[in-house]
Amino acid sequence: MVKEGDIQILNQLVRTLESAFVRLKEAYGKEDSETFNKMKREVILTQRRILGLIER
Repeated sequence: MVKEGDIQILNQLVRTLESAFVRLKEAYGKEDSETFNKMKREVILTQRRILGLIER
């Protein structure tokens, strides 16, 4: 269950996820594998952090 104090953290994580996903798509379009892999890791880690907060 999400606690009231976690809402702000979740909001920031979602914004981070959205931003990383946009950069991921840009890197894919430019065929920039280094940035793509970096953004892919960021997306995955952010998703895990979100799930961790939700599952608490």
